[in-house]
Amino acid sequence: VVTSPGTALAGADFSTHTQQLTFSPGNNGPQLVRIPLVDNNRVEEDEQFSVLLSTTDSDVKIINSPATVTIQDNNVATVKFQSSTYQVNEGAGQITVRLDVTGIRDVAVIARLNTANIGATAGSDYTSIVDKNITILPSVTVISETIAISEDGILENNETFSVTVASRSLPHLVTAGPAVAIVTIEDNDVVSVRFSQSSYSTEEELTQLNVQVIVAGQLQRPVQLSLSTRDQSATQGNDYQQNTVSLTFNPGDPQERNVPIQILEDTLIENTETLSVELTTTDTDIVFSNGNTASIIITDDDVASVYIPNDAYSYNEHDGTANIPVILQGNLAIPVTARWSTQHNTATWPSDFTVITNRDIVFRPGEPALQQLQVNILDDDVVESTEQFSVVLNTQDAKVTIGTHGTATVSIIDNDQLRVNFSSSRYEADEDSGFALVGLVLHDVLETTTSV
Repeated sequence: VVTSPGTALAGADFSTHTQQLTFSPGNNGPQLVRIPLVDNNRVEEDEQFSVLLSTTDSDVKIINSPATVTIQDNNVATVKFQSSTYQVNEGAGQITVRLDVTGIRDVAVIARLNTANIGATAGSDYTSIVDKNITILPSVTVISETIAISEDGILENNETFSVTVASRSLPHLVTAGPAVAIVTIEDNDVVSVRFSQSSYSTEEELTQLNVQVIVAGQLQRPVQLSLSTRDQSATQGNDYQQNTVSLTFNPGDPQERNVPIQILEDTLIENTETLSVELTTTDTDIVFSNGNTASIIITDDDVASVYIPNDAYSYNEHDGTANIPVILQGNLAIPVTARWSTQHNTATWPSDFTVITNRDIVFRPGEPALQQLQVNILDDDVVESTEQFSVVLNTQDAKVTIGTHGTATVSIIDNDQLRVNFSSSRYEADEDSGFALVGLVLHDVLETTTSV
């Protein structure tokens, strides 16, 4: 018996073997020939060598020689992903997954790849792989497969798909763990959020103002924000009702939302006041395109009334001063100003009173609401009738109106008396003259006709 190499090689796959077989009388049954095989740990095709019979005995006839021995390879190569998970940013455009191939190989083997949706959708989020066969040459130990990732401009949750490897070359190639890799597509899209205006205005008496929040961008997942009011010159509880609102925008919802802010009406006379509204979020995919605050301006609608209680006052010329009361009606939080002037009628200045032109009257919070306007009256020696001048209120302060009596008439009562006496204590007249002349002497200046 002699071995002869074929596809199997002596020394590499089997040991060269030569053996003499003797069949003796009474021992003509089968005899076994043991040929040592070499396990080379290589992945290869089944290989063959021959076993030949020969003899020098003329009484022996050789039948069925040579015989073919097939060595069935029991070595395998393995293929597996280098990682069970991969992450890729949506904007990267592609992801490369890698597989390790182990085992010494003399033959090419084939692996098959497939992708499957989990949360991601083939076509819109990534390019699918369907029954893709990859031929792995003997020298290759790493396979790289690149999968296209789609940029969609939609705000969404991170999405996943799977890549599975299988063998198309059993039994030479088997899969090892991990045979499935999960690819997570990390969304890189953002939505823009802003107020419809950077500043809102309202009258105090309107009691409510809507601020509008606008979301710009496509949503495939909810986004959440919080809107809160903040004191500026206006204060919560006095000028507006504090408010904190959670806002959720769901896919398919309107992307504008009105949030009511309650304005508190009061009777205080005050300046225009301001509060702010602020947007906050923990969602890193939200950007504030025009800042995250807006101001609300509250215009006060309350005014003070300034007036003179009566429309007429009288003073004697010798009083020296006319005191005209002026009253403010209203609840002050700020100073307000009115003005007053004097105007002559029958009384004239500077002979009868002191002229006043647009003199300020300032009313301050916490101070008396009654003030006295003082006008100097001049005492002369002229006998005259009662004379009059006016006190007139006006204002340029938007927080002040002039009440019912904005003008008062002041009468100056003359205190001078006419002194008249005869020019002599005795007079004589001729009887035949028909009359007697009696002389009168006037000692004072007259400005009016006087009868005696």
